[in-house]
Amino acid sequence: MSDPSAKHKILVVDDDELMAQWLAGVLSHEHSVRTASSGGEALRIASSSEKPDLMLLDVSMPDMNGYEVCRQLKLDARTQGIVVIFVSGRISPEDEEMGLELGAVDYIHKPSNPTVIRARVTRHLGIQLIESYRGQGPIVLVEGGSKPKMPATKTGVAEYPSAQTKIPTTSFKDELGQLQQICRNLASILQDCEQRVRHGITVSLHPQKLDTLAGQFVESHNRNHRPILYLCNLNNTRLSPFVNHSLRRTLTSTVLAIDTMAEHEETQIRSVITAAMLADIAMPNIPASVLQKKDALADEEVCMLQNHVHEGVRILKSSSFGDDVISFVAHHHERFNGSGYPYGLQGDAIPHGAAVVGLCDTYCAMTEERSYREAGNPTKTIVTMLSRGEAQQDPLLVERLIRCIGGFPIGALVSMSSGELGVVTHHNSELPTKPRVVVLFDQHGSRLRQPRPEDTSEPGSIEINSAVQQHAASLDVLSILIRFS
Repeated sequence: MSDPSAKHKILVVDDDELMAQWLAGVLSHEHSVRTASSGGEALRIASSSEKPDLMLLDVSMPDMNGYEVCRQLKLDARTQGIVVIFVSGRISPEDEEMGLELGAVDYIHKPSNPTVIRARVTRHLGIQLIESYRGQGPIVLVEGGSKPKMPATKTGVAEYPSAQTKIPTTSFKDELGQLQQICRNLASILQDCEQRVRHGITVSLHPQKLDTLAGQFVESHNRNHRPILYLCNLNNTRLSPFVNHSLRRTLTSTVLAIDTMAEHEETQIRSVITAAMLADIAMPNIPASVLQKKDALADEEVCMLQNHVHEGVRILKSSSFGDDVISFVAHHHERFNGSGYPYGLQGDAIPHGAAVVGLCDTYCAMTEERSYREAGNPTKTIVTMLSRGEAQQDPLLVERLIRCIGGFPIGALVSMSSGELGVVTHHNSELPTKPRVVVLFDQHGSRLRQPRPEDTSEPGSIEINSAVQQHAASLDVLSILIRFS
C-alpha cells in the first residue's frame, strides 16, 4: 500500500455468512472490507487486482481449510506478503501453533471483543508498513543541543538541559527498525529467564552481554530519540505481561537516565538500563493467583510479592553483576516519602539510578492492563503521579519524565480546541503540553482528505484539549509518524 493515508484492503474469509458480515462491520469504518465464503474464493481474490493487505481467515471451512489457504498464500510470491490473521473457534494450543508456523502473524479466538480485533488488525498493518520500507522479516512491535552538563541530584533534576533537542542522524523509520531489533534481542533473553525462573531452573545471565545491549539502547536514543519515545507507550500483547513490562520499563528508563545523568556517567547510565531490564527477574516465580488477584492481598501474599526484590538481588549476585546494577534493583521499590520497600528509604537516601527505574516502573505499570483494571491513559497517569500529595515519587524527577516523554506522548490521539482530532508526532521538551501534531479528523469525526500538521507551540495555533485514548486502536499511527517524521 503506497499511500499511508489511503484505506487498507481487508478480506474476511468465513463460510459463516453472519460471522463474516459481523467482522466486516467491526472493521469497515477505517478499512475497505470485502468478504469471501470459501478458501478457493479467497485465493482467487488474493491473486487478482483486488489483492488485500490483510486477510482474516477462518480455519474450519468445507472446501479448503484455512491452514491450506495460508500455506498456498505463503508459497506464491504474488501473495506471500498478505498479512494473515486466523479468527477461529478452534482454540487449542496446537491449532494456534499450526497457524503461526504456516506464516500467520496472529491467532484470534472466537468469540472476540471488537476492540481487540481492531487493535490487532491496526498493529499488524503498522508492522507491514514498516517492513515495506525496510524489506526485512517480521518485526516484534513490541510503539539534543548538548547532553546534561551536571550530575543528577534530588534538588537539581529540573535544572538539566534537555537531551531531546539533538538533531537526529537517522530517519524515524530506519531507527525504529534498528531499535526493534534491539528489543527483539532483549525479549529473547527475558523470555528465557521467565521460563527458567517459573520452573525453578537456574538462571544464567551474562553481565557483559547485557551491558552491551544497554549501550545499544543509548546509541539508538542518541541517533534519533523519537522511536524510543514512541515505543515507550506501546504495549505488545503478543508478549507475556512480564516481558512487555520489562521492555517498556527499559525503554523509559533509557530516556530518563540519559536526560538526568551527566555525559561522563555513561557507565552508570548503562547500569541503570541493565537494572531496568532485570528489576523483576524473580517475579515469574510468584503465583498468578497473587499477581492477578483483584481483592486486597493477604499479609503473606504481600510478603511473597515484596520478596521478589531480595530474590532478584540473589540471582544478580550469583551472576556477578556490578554493585550499581544490584543496588538499583535492590532499591527500585523504595519511595521518595519513605513508604516503599524493602528498607523504607526516603529522599536522597535512594540511589538516583534506583529512583529512575522505580519511577519508570510505576509509570509503565499504571499504563498497562491488569486483570483487575484497564490500562491507564498515559497523559492522565503523568498528571496523577505529579499531583499525588504524599509524593511517593520525587516530584522533580516526575517533572523531568514529563519533559522527556511529553505531556502528550508521541503516538497519542488528542482532541483539539478546534473540535478536530489529531496524533502527536513530535514532543516539545521545553513546553511538554504543546507538541507538534497532525490533524486527521474534522469536527464531525470525518477523516480529512489531507492530514494537516500543526505546531501547537506557535502563537495563534490551535491547542490540545485532552488525550483520547479510546479511539487510538482504529488509527494507523505508525504510518502517520513515518509520513510526518
